[in-house]
Amino acid sequence: MEINEEYIDRVKNFIEQKDAENVKALLIDLHPADIAELCNDLAPEEARFVYRLLDNETAADVLVEMDEDVRKEFLELLPSETIAKRFVDYMDTDDAVDLMRDLDEEKKEEVLSHIEDIEQAGDIVDLLKYDEDTAGGLMGTEMVTVNENWSMPECLKEMRLQAEQLDEIYYVYVIDDDERLQGVFPLKKMITSPSVSKVKHVMRKDPISVHVDTPTDEVVQIIEKYDLVAVPVVDSIGRLVGQITVDDVMDEVREQSERDYQLASGLSQDVETDDNVMRQTSARLPWLLIGMLGGIGNSMILGNFDATFAAHPEMALYIPLIGGTGGNVGTQSSAIIVQGLANSSLDAKDTFKQIAKESVVAVINATIISLLVYIYNFVRFGGTATVTYSVSISLFAVVMFASIFGTLVPMTLEKLKVDPAIATGPFISITNDIIGMMMYMSHDTNLPDKPVELEEDKKTAEVSEPATTETPAEATLTDKPAESVQKLTKEEILNKLKEIATDVENAAKSEIDGLKQAFYKLHNSEQEAAKKQFVENGGAIEEFVPQADALEEEFKNTMSVIKEKRSALNAEQ
Repeated sequence: MEINEEYIDRVKNFIEQKDAENVKALLIDLHPADIAELCNDLAPEEARFVYRLLDNETAADVLVEMDEDVRKEFLELLPSETIAKRFVDYMDTDDAVDLMRDLDEEKKEEVLSHIEDIEQAGDIVDLLKYDEDTAGGLMGTEMVTVNENWSMPECLKEMRLQAEQLDEIYYVYVIDDDERLQGVFPLKKMITSPSVSKVKHVMRKDPISVHVDTPTDEVVQIIEKYDLVAVPVVDSIGRLVGQITVDDVMDEVREQSERDYQLASGLSQDVETDDNVMRQTSARLPWLLIGMLGGIGNSMILGNFDATFAAHPEMALYIPLIGGTGGNVGTQSSAIIVQGLANSSLDAKDTFKQIAKESVVAVINATIISLLVYIYNFVRFGGTATVTYSVSISLFAVVMFASIFGTLVPMTLEKLKVDPAIATGPFISITNDIIGMMMYMSHDTNLPDKPVELEEDKKTAEVSEPATTETPAEATLTDKPAESVQKLTKEEILNKLKEIATDVENAAKSEIDGLKQAFYKLHNSEQEAAKKQFVENGGAIEEFVPQADALEEEFKNTMSVIKEKRSALNAEQ
């Protein structure tokens, strides 16, 4: 049956009405996993009402399937005796251990004291001693074992007795008199060879096994590699202490995948959507702060290249391209390496071999990307523009570095016994951004001073520039490209200012002399010709004399200001 919103609302309504019969009718056909899903959507008190309607075995199975955070909140409402007698007594030891890990130390001791089966309580205590990320912390003690010296009839009788206590039988393990693992008893032989004298004559020797201290990710790889449904666990002297089943492994694979994904996404700890604000903040903030520092470092790097941007402003357009491409390439390379390390298809010993392979791939990718960018810039700016080839060269170098760096870092972390999943997240992106930007800007500082005038700048200049006639001094200044103005000494600045002042003075004198000559022509024999010429040029004769006087006065004022500036400059020098 599908657990939809309508179904959940019906259950909640019946719980609110204390209608146990109707609630029980809705639950009777549900699998324990479906009931657990339903309880995840109920309040703790509502879930408690549901549990009271379940038989002990079903209630234990439902509790195992519940979301870990919801289960922990639910257990806080129950007394220790209820947890022990209603749930733990009906659980496999590995599931009971998982439940006990959700309790605080005081309540854990209380629950253990209420377990009636002393052997089960002892097994739980022993398993709690193992790290939960090892085979010992993942295994269960429920399994069928037979002695290698038993006869076939004796073996069958013992197997029947042990099977009554188990839900599933995966393998039958053969042990010696010291409980050391000797082999696996094939059930097929029980049918085809019923007259064999002893078990050791038909058992499959040297079975695949794991040690109690074997990390869980290695256990997952072994079960996957050999297509096992369960794997026996032995202690340091080879005694059989438990087994890990495929369903336990699947849960571990899912949890490990979630951890790796969150770590690669920049989360420093395992979080869920229903976690409180403080926990989610503490999980996200560390990498965000590191990213902020990386961004500040990037801005500091760019701040050291003001002169480059002044000479080549078009270079700023490609900063997002350089940073984004480097981050993407590095993340791709590191993701492939981390995946290979996780499924054992890649060994950390093959670092240089993998780097060589990645370098070939990087050369191909970098060539294609750089060539496409070159074609785009060639069409937009022309073949002789600095930006046309400089961006492509920098992009090629950045892609090469990011590929090799994204390969080297996770393999180095693997050798240092550090989770390489760290390298697939913000770490690679931030590092590639910073180093890529340094490579890009360092290359641009060595470029020739040949700026490109962007189309937008041309249009702006055409609209905003007035149609005026330049003076000789202005022409001298505007003829010089902006990028040729470099950092000058104080003495050089003063000399240039003097030259400019002299040019302005000479230009003003020349204009006034021309006006004076025109004025004098009005009083000689060429007066009429001069007057006619002035009128033809668009002026009126009655305006000519006042204009000449005004310009002469302006000339005197200009000369006065220039002299004052000269005096001030000389005094400062």
